[in-house]
Amino acid sequence: MIDILVDEEYGFRPNISTAIASYKLINEILVAMNNTVSVGCIFCDLEKACNYINHRILLDKLECYGIVWKFLLL
Repeated sequence: MIDILVDEEYGFRPNISTAIASYKLINEILVAMNNTVSVGCIFCDLEKACNYINHRILLDKLECYGIVWKFLLL
């Protein structure tokens, strides 16, 4: 099987929850602050991001990963 998720992808795999992502983020911020490093963050709400995806391109990419049309039509 092709591993298409990067290590920084949380919430889609067992034992790698968004709670762990939150913990890691807070920990990195606290470490930086303890080392007197400036910290800045940008947060984006991607809830409706799928509404703007070109579905033809998405289906083509899924096919490249071995997900063929007969499975997509189920």
